[in-house]
Amino acid sequence: MGRPVVLIAVVTLACLGFSAEVMVSLGAVALLGKVLFALAVGLVEDLMFRGVLLSGLRGSRVPELAVMLITSAAFGLMHLVGVIGGEPLDSTLLQAFTASLMGATLYLALRVSGTLLVPILLHALWDLALDLDVSALPLAGTLHVVGFLLFNLGAFVAIALVIVGAVRARRSRVAAGGPVVAN
Repeated sequence: MGRPVVLIAVVTLACLGFSAEVMVSLGAVALLGKVLFALAVGLVEDLMFRGVLLSGLRGSRVPELAVMLITSAAFGLMHLVGVIGGEPLDSTLLQAFTASLMGATLYLALRVSGTLLVPILLHALWDLALDLDVSALPLAGTLHVVGFLLFNLGAFVAIALVIVGAVRARRSRVAAGGPVVAN
């Protein structure tokens, strides 16, 4: 599993525009704090949605597609709490929509990898890249929304390519009679 995790990290960070300028401008302590926070959020949210909720739905014999849709929608809806904290409704709805799409991506990463570690790391890298780069973008208004959507689209494409590569590699191992991680 080591190579897919490294590939996911490299492709995701490159696609999200993880810039050296941002890292240098933050300083080591602030960057470490952001990394640890992103890992904590990824761990907690993925344990909730791709751990507990997913396991509960599978245990009740819900069809697999419904499990993906329910867990992804719940993940997105959870991000609506930003409105309670004073976030604007339009940006919160956009975040909830994006989080639902990301939830589906993380679900697929779990199913392909067979381990919760991959979606946790993807989630943490996603949050870290958003925290470091989107907040630093000098965009405003509509241009900011367009930039944000393009930013997310690039990340989804990168993650999808990694997942497709992992599926192909897994199928090759199955065809060759090699070891396969249980889903």
